Amino acid sequence: MAFQGSEPVGSASLKMQEMDTHKHLLHWLGTVYVHPEYRRQGIGSQLVERAMAEAQRPGLSELYLYTVNRERMYARLEWRPVERTRYQEQQVLIMRRDLVSLCQRIMNE
Repeated sequence: MAFQGSEPVGSASLKMQEMDTHKHLLHWLGTVYVHPEYRRQGIGSQLVERAMAEAQRPGLSELYLYTVNRERMYARLEWRPVERTRYQEQQVLIMRRDLVSLCQRIMNE
């Protein structure tokens, strides 16, 4: 969760098997949301970075997500396209983030 004072302004979740059409992809970043008044301030990116850090704690090596229209934001955070597909009646892009390389980069800083 992201807060502005005591007001919640954003959230992100870690999930198991987010897409029933891709059950072989186990660990997902999902429900990333920032209230419209607080967008374009880096809050979404901070939520994603924090979720990735939390995913590393149990030793996960990769995460997936799907997005309808935020491909550029995730690409800036080093998420890579996997597949374009239809899901829940809309065109989505599935993306993958290697957490092992993230861990190595953090350790070298």
